[in-house]
Amino acid sequence: MSINNKERRNEKDIILKIRGLTIEFRVTRGILRAVDNVDLDVYKGEILGLAGESGCGKSVLAHAILNLVDPNGYIKSGQILFKQNDEYIDILSLSNEELRKFRWDKISIVFQGAMSSFNPVIKIKDHFIDTVKDHESNKNEEEIVKIAKKLLKDFRLDEQVINLYPHEMSGGMRQRALASLSFILNPEFIILDEPTTALDVLTQKFIIKLLREIHEKTGLTMLFITHDLATLAEITDRMAIMYLGNIVEIGTVRQIFYDPKHPYTKALLQAIPSITKPLEDLNPLPGPVPDPLNPPSGCKFHPRCPLRFKACSESRPKLIDLGDGHLVACHLYKRN
Repeated sequence: MSINNKERRNEKDIILKIRGLTIEFRVTRGILRAVDNVDLDVYKGEILGLAGESGCGKSVLAHAILNLVDPNGYIKSGQILFKQNDEYIDILSLSNEELRKFRWDKISIVFQGAMSSFNPVIKIKDHFIDTVKDHESNKNEEEIVKIAKKLLKDFRLDEQVINLYPHEMSGGMRQRALASLSFILNPEFIILDEPTTALDVLTQKFIIKLLREIHEKTGLTMLFITHDLATLAEITDRMAIMYLGNIVEIGTVRQIFYDPKHPYTKALLQAIPSITKPLEDLNPLPGPVPDPLNPPSGCKFHPRCPLRFKACSESRPKLIDLGDGHLVACHLYKRN
């Protein structure tokens, strides 16, 4: 149930707007800016992929959508606007009680580590019951269990899983159980934070296939986060590429894979291993990742960029639209 390019450019179809989002963490050596003045739109009914090297800020950005930040961090500035009843509400302005009702009901999240997402001393059944009753206190437990069993079945899990403890399940089973739990309140938007990490290849493919089938059936809006570009090519409509806290390129899967504009995006694609080429032909990204506590001036990628010129070290480029919704933050296009 993907949406086409024309619909993506229609502002009324935007379900989530992120504007000027900056997130910082207090660490031993100083202040680490994990997300740096990010703007991003998510359109209703699409699967948006968010990719980049480990540590670039993908998960921090995703968790902030639900106003979840680690204790040593804080959201310094910005807005996260979610469309509700044809009006946008700023998630960051919600009270604790409003956030409690909003989370899982409007937007749910599948965290990277399923084992640490479950309470180890209660059964899967109780996770479903507690989640629903926290939002709908009068809901009948038998009805909740019935819905939970159907969701587990949708994710190819036997209904007996509902009576297991998390430690009694394999990694792939836990990940699918967590994904099914995220659907229990019929949210409008689901965040998938590296849901296939640490799973074997066959289980990864299985979960991706399931998510794609669910999306085609329901048209649910999803944000899929991973460092695996090949996975995003299988499931997403559009992709956003992130580097050191900045979004450097946004486009459709075809635009990113066949017509990448940012040198970082090109470098990521060139670093993907090929089954037909020798290992010596791999092109890893040049140079080390800069210190995130002391990032380079201007474009943060310029010390590693083979196309850099003077302006790259002097000012940070802004995202510009190259046409057909293809956005890039690079001085190479600004000077044309």
